[in-house]
Amino acid sequence: MGIGNIDVNGQHNYGLRVPTVFDNQTNGTKYFDETLIDGSGGVIKVAGTENVGISLSKRITGSTLVAGVQGLAASNSSDIIGNIRNLRILVDGTKGVGILRNENFVTTTTGEIELNNTHIQSLGFGDNAQNSVLIRNDKYGVALNKNITIDNTNVVNTATDNIVMLANDKNSLGGKLTYVNNKAGITIGSNLQQATALLSMNGGHALNSGSITINGMKSQGISVFGASAGTVSTGENSGSITVSGKDSLGVYNTGTFTMSGGQIISGAENSIGAYSEGNTSVTNITDGNITAQNGGIALYSGDNSTINLSGSNIITAKAGGLAFYNHVNSGGTVTGKYDITVPSSLKVESGGMLLYAKVGSLADISTVATAIKGAFSNAHNMTANMDAGSNIMYIDSLGGTASITAFAGLTDITTGFFDFMGTGYNDYVMNDFKLTLDNT
Repeated sequence: MGIGNIDVNGQHNYGLRVPTVFDNQTNGTKYFDETLIDGSGGVIKVAGTENVGISLSKRITGSTLVAGVQGLAASNSSDIIGNIRNLRILVDGTKGVGILRNENFVTTTTGEIELNNTHIQSLGFGDNAQNSVLIRNDKYGVALNKNITIDNTNVVNTATDNIVMLANDKNSLGGKLTYVNNKAGITIGSNLQQATALLSMNGGHALNSGSITINGMKSQGISVFGASAGTVSTGENSGSITVSGKDSLGVYNTGTFTMSGGQIISGAENSIGAYSEGNTSVTNITDGNITAQNGGIALYSGDNSTINLSGSNIITAKAGGLAFYNHVNSGGTVTGKYDITVPSSLKVESGGMLLYAKVGSLADISTVATAIKGAFSNAHNMTANMDAGSNIMYIDSLGGTASITAFAGLTDITTGFFDFMGTGYNDYVMNDFKLTLDNT
């Protein structure tokens, strides 16, 4: 079946469906073996509200006869959707879905659906897409093994809150059995805002084993939802995430997130490598590297969160980068914490910063510095390799004038804390204090 342009409008409609038909009949599971879908002749445009481009509920593969007549290669019968070729899908509506592995997918086919260059020719969002998903999986596994760049043609557009891949365990299978896996490269372009590459909710699992590049503002690489979105979800990074968009995150976690390898680079103003929030969240970073530079933050432990760290060279703070940020609540209490397991190490290069604190006055510095030190459990397990010209604590203030001699009584930040190595680094760097010299 060669398809032309399909415009899906209205509400609760589908462009194409592969339904569960004749499964209780002899050879019913092979009903679509010679049904071949070739999307190269048109575009499925998903507009309207809560519409779907293509819904998959059973296998569609194994074509030899029809594929040959159409001049296409025979289908690989081990490919669950081997009869689907060259899809061109544009999601341009509200709460729309491009490709859906349906929650009623047959139990006789539990394997992973891999979307690759054979199945997909193009996949993207239009300028009007909102709260929409390109690839949604409600049962078993879906992997993306094709490089895609998601962007809008116009700098000014209304596209927002869109997701490339979503794992939603609607059947409560548990055990990471409902998952999405990015095996190739996802790039979120600079014309998109508040976009997410991978998201897991309601017990789903999101894995990045490929690469994610975020050029858009206020966007996320991996987002893992906690109990507020149903069952606690999980996420994992073993690939690379590069954050170049202002105010964007490599990882947002209120569920359970693990990183046992790979790399995250936080390289834009107010960008964050990994952010965790809530006392039920679990964030375990045991290997790989998170790098902060150019105004970026490596780790942000949010309100009532504890990030668990272990591993060699686990963090690198380059010039303009900050290694750790601790949340401080409205009452002045440090509620963002870290727990460190031996052996662990990090590096702060010249111009980089290890810690951050905001104070109202010079008199608050020692109190805040002590509180932040206390927010690191087992800090002695971390070796901090400090280059000349690097900084332990960056002090941000509301402004004011202070005598230079007043800084002599500040808390010794290096005692009873990390194992500091190196020479020529600064204990404190002050911002917005106007210093006066005493005439003594």
